[in-house]
Amino acid sequence: MPEKELNENLSFKVSLKTLAGIAALISTAIGYHYYIIGQIEDAKAKPKIGTGYYIVDPTDAAAKESYPPSRQEYEMKDELARREIMLLKEEIKELKNK
Repeated sequence: MPEKELNENLSFKVSLKTLAGIAALISTAIGYHYYIIGQIEDAKAKPKIGTGYYIVDPTDAAAKESYPPSRQEYEMKDELARREIMLLKEEIKELKNK
């Protein structure tokens, strides 16, 4: 068989069914790409485990005593956090004054 050269006169036939399949494949791939990007952005926006939630394993025997936290425990943690914030504010003021 003689070899055909690749030139501007070379032609091939593609059916409408094939073109529709290729278009559907490309649109599906693009849609899936944007779906995955959206899922990644949603995952980035959600808080990480342990931040903002009080998570307790109900099967843990030690956890049954600590959930929900007592008022005293809550107040102690709140006071500690406020004290740390005040210390950070003082350090920031000192750094600004230097």
